Amino acid sequence: MLKNCKKGTVRLWDLRQKHASHCINLPKLKHATLVKEEEQNDVKDEITSVLFHPCRRTALQQDSSNHNCRIYVSTLSKKVYHYDVRKTSSSSCHNQLNDNNVTATEKFTPPKRRDYTSQFGTIMDDINQISLQPLLQPFESNNGAGLLLLSTADDDGDIRIIETLNDYNYADNKNHQQRAVASTGGKALSKKNAKGKGGSNKKTRKKGQQQEQQRRAYDGCRVLRHAGASTLSSEEKKEQVALVTSAVFRPPPPSQTKGGHNRYYEIASGGTDCAVHLWDATRPKQPCSSYQVEQSLNEGGGGQVCNPPMVQGLSWSKSGRILATGLGDGTILLLRVNRHRNLIASGRLGCNDNARNGHTNGHNSCAVGCVHFPQFFASTLDESSISSCYGDRLLVTGGNDGMILLWDLGKNAIEGVEANGNDFCEESMLDPRSLFQNESDNDDNSIEENDNNAEITNNIDKSIEAETARVSLFDEEIKSMPNSPLNIDMLPQPSVIYSINHEKKPNWLCTSTFFRSTATGGSGTMKIINKSKDCSLYDNSRIIPPTLFVADTSNNITLYNLSI
Repeated sequence: MLKNCKKGTVRLWDLRQKHASHCINLPKLKHATLVKEEEQNDVKDEITSVLFHPCRRTALQQDSSNHNCRIYVSTLSKKVYHYDVRKTSSSSCHNQLNDNNVTATEKFTPPKRRDYTSQFGTIMDDINQISLQPLLQPFESNNGAGLLLLSTADDDGDIRIIETLNDYNYADNKNHQQRAVASTGGKALSKKNAKGKGGSNKKTRKKGQQQEQQRRAYDGCRVLRHAGASTLSSEEKKEQVALVTSAVFRPPPPSQTKGGHNRYYEIASGGTDCAVHLWDATRPKQPCSSYQVEQSLNEGGGGQVCNPPMVQGLSWSKSGRILATGLGDGTILLLRVNRHRNLIASGRLGCNDNARNGHTNGHNSCAVGCVHFPQFFASTLDESSISSCYGDRLLVTGGNDGMILLWDLGKNAIEGVEANGNDFCEESMLDPRSLFQNESDNDDNSIEENDNNAEITNNIDKSIEAETARVSLFDEEIKSMPNSPLNIDMLPQPSVIYSINHEKKPNWLCTSTFFRSTATGGSGTMKIINKSKDCSLYDNSRIIPPTLFVADTSNNITLYNLSI
C-alpha cells in the first residue's frame, strides 16, 4: 500500500509487517518563499497525489514483472517525480531512503528518481491529481517496454498529458530512439540511421507513419483546457475560470479490437464548473463530448445554493463503460459512453427514496468527494475475468458526512450499453449482492488462517472488530435470495448493500483484490475463501480478504473487512 505522508515523504507499507517497508524523502525546496535563509534547508515539499505503476498483470502471476514497484508522485510545488523502488537495496525495512543525504556507510541504495516537470512545461497552479495509462504498442520488446501516458490536473483548469517510455531501463538505452520510431512517426531517428544507405530509412519511416495514421504523434506536452471547453464565446472563455478537481484515463478494452485503440487516449475531466468532459488526447482543442450537471431538486422544490453540483471525483469502471461522478450536492451521477463517444446520463444516486437518499439528509446535502469502483472479485488470472463483469455494478462512495456506502447500481447502470466484441460481459447481468454471502465451512479446498500471521495494526486507532461492527448488512434481503445468482431478479433501481458510519470525512478510498474462485497459481490450484472477520493474512496466498481502505482527516488509515 502506498501512502503520502506529511513533511514530504512517501511510505510504502507491507501489510504483512507492522511498519513501513520503505520511506522516500522528496527533494528539499531550493527557493522557498517566506522562509528565512538559514531555514530553507529544512523546508520540504508537500505531496498532492501518489500512484503505483499501472501493472496490467494480476496479483497471483509469478512473472508479474516489476512495474508495480515504481511510484509516481506530484507535489505542491508543481513537480512530478518517478521513483524506481526496484533499484533500492536495503538490509532493514526501517531505513529511510533519502536521495539527497546518502553516505557511504549506509547499507542501502536510494531509489532512482526521474523528474518529469520540465516535460509538462509551465504548470501555473497546484496539481490536484495525476493519472497513468499504459499503451500496448506493436513495437514492444520482450522486457515490456512501450509508451506510457502521464497526465496532471491542476487548479488553473488545465489537463497536461505527456508520453514517456514505459520501462525505466528502456529509457536509459542508447538505442531507444531507434526502437521507439513507431511512436513518433519516424521523426525520432538518429543521425546515424538518417545517413544509412539503401531504403531502410524510408521503409522505417513509412511503417511509422502507417502506425500513426490513427494516432497523432506527441510533440511535447498536450494541454487540454477544461475551463474553455464549453460552448461559449471566445470572450466568455477567457473570463471563465474552473479548477480541474479530477482527470482519469478511460480503461482500455480487454482485447484489441478494430477501432478500439483510440480508447487508450480517452480521458475524462471534471471541475468546479459543474461539467464533465470526455477528451481524445490526440485532439486537444475540443472535447469529444461534454455533460453539464444540473442542480438536483430537493423535497422543497428548489435547487441548492450553498452546495452546487461541482465535480469532486471521477472513477471509471474496469470495463470503461460507466463513469461515476461524485458531486458537491451529495449525489452521484452515472454516465455511460456510447460508440460515438457521447456522455449519456444513466442515473443519479441520492435523489429518491429507492436509493435511500445516499449522502443526502433532507434539505442538507454533503458533498461526495470519493467514488471508487472496487475490484473485489476475480475468477481467473485473465484480466477479462468476472471482476470486470461485477465491476460495472459495484460502487463505493464516501461523503463529507462520514458515510461510506457500497452500492449495487442495478440493471439501469448497464442498460443501453452497447457491446463491442469482448467489451461486453453477459455475467454483468448477475446480482452482485449474491456474492456477499458466507461460503460453507465444510470446504476442503479452503485455506485456513494462520494464527501466527502478523496483524495489521499500523496507524489504525481502533480494532478491526469494532470497525466491522459498524457495518450494517441487509440480512433480510440477503437471506431471501436463492443460492444460485442466475435465478435472482434484477433490481430496477440502485440500492445500498453496505452502509458504514465512519464519522470522519474520508479523503481517499481503495479496495483490495480478492480471488474467490479457483485460480491456478505458481503452487497449483487453490481456492481462497474468507471465513472470519479478522484481518489476518492467508499464509499461502499472501492476499488479504476483501478489504476497504479509508484515509480520513486524521492521521489514521482504517481497514474495513467486508463479509463476503
